[in-house]
Amino acid sequence: VMSERRVSAEAVAGADRAGPSGRHWALLRTLMQAAAERVAARWTKEPGPLVLTDLGLAARFQLSGLLDALLQATRADDGPAVFVVLARYADARAVIDGGAGAALAVPTHSPAQCVDVPDAWVRNLHRGEA
Repeated sequence: VMSERRVSAEAVAGADRAGPSGRHWALLRTLMQAAAERVAARWTKEPGPLVLTDLGLAARFQLSGLLDALLQATRADDGPAVFVVLARYADARAVIDGGAGAALAVPTHSPAQCVDVPDAWVRNLHRGEA
């Protein structure tokens, strides 16, 4: 997308560094949204399940369209199984931590699609190891 639009890596880095209050932030978000559309199109055609982690950039640039596209793809009979692994819940909602920015809610078909992983399991206590 950057090469098609003739956007330099330096311009992207500068706009990102300046953040949401920077004068080129809206342009950077537009660029990121275009890239996210392509990523979603590719991911939804992948055979087998998708396990997604580290989606902080989706929150930073508020790429809800990426998550919506993945959710819609799961509704198809031949659609992928999509698993989004999150570090935490906020107010019993699945959200991607936005760091210094706003969090991004993960859309779901129903609350049953969110599973809390017990701390004991994370610490491997189910195997007798700590």
